[in-house]
Amino acid sequence: MTHEEQAVLDGDYLLRRIHPDEVYRPDDGPSRPFSTAFKARARDEPLSVFVERLLIANGLDDRALLVGHERFFVVGFSAAFIRDLELDAELDPDPDDTVVGRGRAHAIVTGSITGSRQTKIANRCDRRIWE
Repeated sequence: MTHEEQAVLDGDYLLRRIHPDEVYRPDDGPSRPFSTAFKARARDEPLSVFVERLLIANGLDDRALLVGHERFFVVGFSAAFIRDLELDAELDPDPDDTVVGRGRAHAIVTGSITGSRQTKIANRCDRRIWE
């Protein structure tokens, strides 16, 4: 394996699946994720994401994240931005993923994802797949 296949690079784009209850839909503007969409399930648990470059390398795109999660949304942000927040991103392949190739693109964001950092991520991420 090359270094690029073993690491999350600063230039990588990270994708996160967002539950519909974690999306703010104002009447007068675009939908966006609530900051709580970037809160780990348990204290100090990493945040689950997917590396777009690795999805593409496996013949997939961001819509592959919705297989089995059809009501969800997908948002994205750069690994460099995560590192600017003094967090990190590392590959965490999921061999149990039922979509062929998707598990190879799984990664985690590690570090203390405080409320302030959650808000910054929510404000920075762009909309990938909405309704």
